[in-house]
Amino acid sequence: MSEGRIAAEMLADHPGILMVRVENPPLNVMSLDQYRLLAETFDGLEDRKDVRCVVLTAAGERAFIGGADLRQLVDRTPKLMLERGKWARRAFHSVRDCGVPVVCAVNGSAVGAGLVIASVCDVIVASDKAKFALPEITVGLLGGAKHLSRILPEKLVRWMALTGTAVDGEFMRQHGAVHSVVPVTEVLPCALAIAARIAQHSGAISRLLKDCLDVSDELPLREGFRLEQLFTALVSGMPDSAEAANAWLEKRAPRFE
Repeated sequence: MSEGRIAAEMLADHPGILMVRVENPPLNVMSLDQYRLLAETFDGLEDRKDVRCVVLTAAGERAFIGGADLRQLVDRTPKLMLERGKWARRAFHSVRDCGVPVVCAVNGSAVGAGLVIASVCDVIVASDKAKFALPEITVGLLGGAKHLSRILPEKLVRWMALTGTAVDGEFMRQHGAVHSVVPVTEVLPCALAIAARIAQHSGAISRLLKDCLDVSDELPLREGFRLEQLFTALVSGMPDSAEAANAWLEKRAPRFE
C-alpha cells in the first residue's frame, strides 16, 4: 500500500513562492505518514528566508484531500485514534502556524481532514467542481468542526457536521470562507497570482503580520487591536519598513533586504 508523499519545490518563474503538493492519488487521503510529512514540511520553513509565500495544493483534479485514509481505520482502537489525532493536530497547526502566508488551491473535493487543512490556510481558492464536507459522522467518527468554525458561522458548521452534507465552492465563497471560485484549470494560476502579490512585499514584515493575525485572532477586539499596534511599532524599526515607505514615495519597486 503506497503511503503517498508531500512534494515541495521552489518555482523558478515565481520568485519566493514554494509549491507544496499532497500526492496520494487518487483521493490524496491522509495516512499517518502523510500527516507526519506535512507537519515536517511546514515546520521546516521556519528558517527558510527564501520562501515568502506557500501555495498548497494536491495532485490531480478529483480531490484536494479526500479526508483520512479509512483503510488504516478498519481496526480502529482508542490507541490508534489517539496517535492519529496527535499527528493530525501537529499537521494542522504546522500549516496554520507556518511563518509565511499559505494560499490553498483546492483543485477537487476537500472533505474531513482536507477541509480542515484548507481552513488553516490564509487564503483559499477553489475549483468550481470542488466540494467541501465534514462527513465523519457517516463513518462513525467526529472531528474538524472546531477548525471550520473559524471560517464559517457556527450554525452552518453544526449543520454540516451533524448531517455530513457537502457544499460547493460558491456556498463557501458566499459565506466568506473562500476567496475565489474558478474553473479547475484556473485554480493554480489564480492561487499563484495571489501568492505573487503577497511575495512582492517584505518577507520579514509578512511573517510578523501573519504572526500578529494568528495571535490577535484569538483575542477580543480591544486586546487584538492593541497587539496589532504593538506589532506595528516593532515593524516600524525594521529597515524593510523604511524601504517600503521610501519606495512608495519615490514611485519605484522596493528593494528589501
